[in-house]
Amino acid sequence: MNVDVKRYKDFYVFLRHRQWGDGKVLISSHTSHAVVLLLTEGYSQWYTLAPRYVDHLRTIEGGTDMSIKSWIKHNNILFEDETNIDITLSIREEIVRDATFLARAKGEKGLSIRPFDTNYSSDSYMPIQQDDRTTVLQTTRIMIMTWLQDIVESADACHQVCELRENEAEDYEEALQKVLDWTSDTTNFKSLFPFASDKDVQTLRRRTRRLLINLVKESQQLPPSLFIKETVDNYGKDPIAGGGFADIFKGLCGGKAVAMKRVRFFLTQTREVVKHRRMFAQEVLVWRQLKHDSILPLRGIWSQSPESVPYMILPWMNNGNAMNYTQDVSVASQTVDRLLREIAEGLIYLHAEDIIHGDLCGRNILIDESCHAKLCDFGLASLFTAPNSQLYSATSRMTQGSLPWMAPELLNSGPTLGADSSEPTYRSDVYAFGVVGWELYSGQTPFAGLRDFEIHSGVSSGRKLDNPGAGAYGRTMSRGLWALLLLCMRHTASDRPNAVTILESLQLL
Repeated sequence: MNVDVKRYKDFYVFLRHRQWGDGKVLISSHTSHAVVLLLTEGYSQWYTLAPRYVDHLRTIEGGTDMSIKSWIKHNNILFEDETNIDITLSIREEIVRDATFLARAKGEKGLSIRPFDTNYSSDSYMPIQQDDRTTVLQTTRIMIMTWLQDIVESADACHQVCELRENEAEDYEEALQKVLDWTSDTTNFKSLFPFASDKDVQTLRRRTRRLLINLVKESQQLPPSLFIKETVDNYGKDPIAGGGFADIFKGLCGGKAVAMKRVRFFLTQTREVVKHRRMFAQEVLVWRQLKHDSILPLRGIWSQSPESVPYMILPWMNNGNAMNYTQDVSVASQTVDRLLREIAEGLIYLHAEDIIHGDLCGRNILIDESCHAKLCDFGLASLFTAPNSQLYSATSRMTQGSLPWMAPELLNSGPTLGADSSEPTYRSDVYAFGVVGWELYSGQTPFAGLRDFEIHSGVSSGRKLDNPGAGAYGRTMSRGLWALLLLCMRHTASDRPNAVTILESLQLL
């Protein structure tokens, strides 16, 4: 008997795209996909015949498609001024019907942020006959947010959203971006869901961001709001600073000083320049979503023309980066301790958002006008330095100068230094934090005077930084802080603390 064995990840998608031929498709009766037993007639102890794409699934798909497209039609009610909104009875009926479809399809009785009785029905959830304008608007907005939660929690709905193209995809991206911007201010969200926990809000934002990123990747379109339409004036042709993969220019946008970060990769034209710019923009889009006191905000991407080199537009930091800032005898130990707490808070936020920094060092920590630390460039370093990235440059990984901050597990390389190294992790970020603590206290570059191959071989074999003592600027760290930094720089990744533990320890010192 001629039998081909093939693997699949999603049985729903498998059924939906199944091409029927002469052969039969058998599915193990022990499969974890309950839909197999639900849709097939009879039962075999070993195998059952895979069903055709039955009418029940078509009904679910049609209703899901209607629901996700109806959400984009009504989501602006969240943001519009009350005086500009007229929610008629027919609109209310349409919203109730389409908003509750996914919850009814799943058979769930309520999700975490629903504020009313969990055994809700469409009528009890938003009574159709409400007359009070303010109450109608409030309940409609609540329903639109819970509607979005149902969408981002449904694999089928997310799959269909990611099949949108052209104007539909662009409109959905812009709508998701507006929700992310709106929910970044917790007072907006709490006005609708006063009893929602921070975890509820964080989970909804993370899933919404994931759907946005996936839609961008699948549709190959970017939300227009990512790009700055205002004119950005450059103060000069020459960069005033440079990092591992970018040059920094000072500019003016909207009457405010900004940093214009130009990625050097795009100075060299390639045959796939459009594709590479899109990949870069997708990574920058993640940064665009992050809102935290210890994270440098990203305004967007700007270029003089669609074909010219793109710039990241960031707030201008007069105090420069943390490495340069701490190279001053007037910066006391107490100030450095506070900066380390703020850096730890930034790491906690990034890791809670499932983001690994990947290039934490003094030059990627900026100091604002109030002398507070702001993390930047998270995730972008690996885009240009990871060997499996299409934007990888063979020389970029080691020439960017981050080797002294790299954890031992990242240095397991092949014949070319760093060419086959492991991917960054939360624990490698923690190792880099330990090195940053040494760096800011000493005011010096870690392992200064050693060549790259000496640092590589030394760290790989267990070499550690020595206590910097008073360093070059007279700052002596406490015994407790030095013990914590040594713990962060443990050779084995699993022996290092997480970012939450680091902050708790710093607060006790």
